[in-house]
Amino acid sequence: MKSGNKILTIAVAIALTAALAACGVKDNNVKPVVTDTPASSQAETALPTGEVTPPSATEIAATETNAPTPAATLTPAPTETPTEIPTEIPTEIPTEVPTEEPTEEPTAAPTETPFERPMVKFDDMDYSRPDEQTLIKQIGKIKEIIDAGKETTDKILERLSHFIGTEIADWNTMYAITNIKFSIEPHSEKWSGEMQFFNENNPKIENKFDSLLVSCAKSKYKEAIETQLLGEGMLDPYVDGPLYTEKLAALKQQEAELVTEYEAFDINSMVFDVSGYHGTIEEIIQQLISSGRMLDHYDIVMNRIQQEITGKTGKILVDLIKVRHAIAAAAGYDNYEEYAFAEELGRDYSPAQAAALAEAIRDKLAPLVGKFTESGQFIDDYIQYLQNPPMVSYGEIMEFSEKGFADIDASFTEALEYMQELELCYLGYDEEQVGMSFTTFIQNYFAPYIVIQGDSSISDLLTFVHEFGHFYDNYYNLGTNTNLDVSEVPSTALVYLFSRHLDKISGFNEQQRKAYASEMKMDALETFISQAMYYLFEHRAYALSDDELTVKTLSSIARDLGKEFGIEDSGFDSSWPFITHFYMQPFYVISYVTSSMVSIQMYEKEVAKAGSGLAVYLDFVGNFDPYEPFLECVDRVGLRSPFADGSVDALVTSISKMLS
Repeated sequence: MKSGNKILTIAVAIALTAALAACGVKDNNVKPVVTDTPASSQAETALPTGEVTPPSATEIAATETNAPTPAATLTPAPTETPTEIPTEIPTEIPTEVPTEEPTEEPTAAPTETPFERPMVKFDDMDYSRPDEQTLIKQIGKIKEIIDAGKETTDKILERLSHFIGTEIADWNTMYAITNIKFSIEPHSEKWSGEMQFFNENNPKIENKFDSLLVSCAKSKYKEAIETQLLGEGMLDPYVDGPLYTEKLAALKQQEAELVTEYEAFDINSMVFDVSGYHGTIEEIIQQLISSGRMLDHYDIVMNRIQQEITGKTGKILVDLIKVRHAIAAAAGYDNYEEYAFAEELGRDYSPAQAAALAEAIRDKLAPLVGKFTESGQFIDDYIQYLQNPPMVSYGEIMEFSEKGFADIDASFTEALEYMQELELCYLGYDEEQVGMSFTTFIQNYFAPYIVIQGDSSISDLLTFVHEFGHFYDNYYNLGTNTNLDVSEVPSTALVYLFSRHLDKISGFNEQQRKAYASEMKMDALETFISQAMYYLFEHRAYALSDDELTVKTLSSIARDLGKEFGIEDSGFDSSWPFITHFYMQPFYVISYVTSSMVSIQMYEKEVAKAGSGLAVYLDFVGNFDPYEPFLECVDRVGLRSPFADGSVDALVTSISKMLS
């Protein structure tokens, strides 16, 4: 079994010189971070004593900027250049130089170029498909030079810094733009073709880059590369040889192809032949209406259509799990869950801890769902909200967000204005969008980007606030927060904190306030129950052998879990094939549980004393260290670990207070 918290691949590389390339400054302390989510770059900035505020983008010095990025949401090199020294003669007569000797040493001119964020609208960002063969040749050339060992250390560092910060950054930037465009238009011939290109070539590039890291690890330059570019010990896993073999690259490509197949799956265009009806779902519904048998046959027909869809999508997941079994074996792991936690997600807790947490939620929180949802003001408000759901437009979401964020803290306003000016958010209502909402980071432009599939309900506002929490984190930390558990805290906590400012939003009526609060509370309860259940589904599914893996077996696991959590009628036994995370980011879901357990503590502080929860939030984001493990980060801001004794008991108390 290979050791190591994170595999240094393209995802890792991104960080390094994107910021440096933008600013034209060499960074002597840049360390890469790997994550499963869109990555980026981050700045570590000391905050004033007694004032917890995220660093202003204009204050971040280039030498404090890191730029890590995972292969799925990265960025192009910034197009702006540093402001030139003015060449015009000043119109005013300069003050004469004093003849007396100065009593103090004059302040030295700064030697660092301050970070300047490129101000480029998303639609104006350049896109061109990169040349994978040229990139592979460049990697090979640098590898040969390092193996030869004839160049000076400074020259090697310069080569690596430029290559990672320019060529790799460009590759990841184009991938990020493709990911955004494809998510919005999955049936576009152009963007589905571009996504296929990256799915085919990302494993090849990662394989070649892995071999370059092996050369770095075995070279006389190892210490300098770690000290000045990657971070202490980051090359150690490569000393004994490549982590990313040709076999692993081929398996990763199979995995990517299956994920793309799922993303492009179009239920609306499927043709069914059930119970004497033939056509698409829409056509069959029209046939039922025309025949006058809608009430008699609808449930029967739709159940059979559901079974057929489940069979097709479920088969993709079965094939994915089998491929992932092979990936884990090729990487030297006994099972994929261990591989995912250690190599893909870089977690500082184990699958055993995650399973124990999910089971504790099942045993202690799930049995109380009936108590929470059968009587009381909470459920009355929620039912009223469902019966009279207030609708909100994109314009209203922006208006309400502007007012709410302005009341929370000026730093949110700064990030929101940046987002609006550069049009870095897409909220669409097209059913053909990939069925998920997410925030990614476009590396070369240092630009976060939000994609939301909306439905014009109040949940769109909650979704935007959640995703804006990611945007805010990426904006101030330049995308270096790539730890899933850490990155979900700014988003889940912001939804809670925003609820404390609803009465300060002019134009946000009482019905909308109650709807937001009701949706937030129900979502909090549902998140813990459903995501714990989803995690246990994956935990059990990936424990099956290839011979045991069938769509029927997976449905049986889902049915059993529904019973265990006391929600047999949830439909999970038939809806599991449509949980996007199962396909695209396996074992992600437990991060919603761990992060929400941290976020709800910030909410409780804010309820107890206005501003106290926000202070912890700003500390969490503003003093973030990209290399700080999740549990250490939680401890740093004085909050309780999700895995501490009594943590689930405390969660039950918190949920009870929130819903009472």
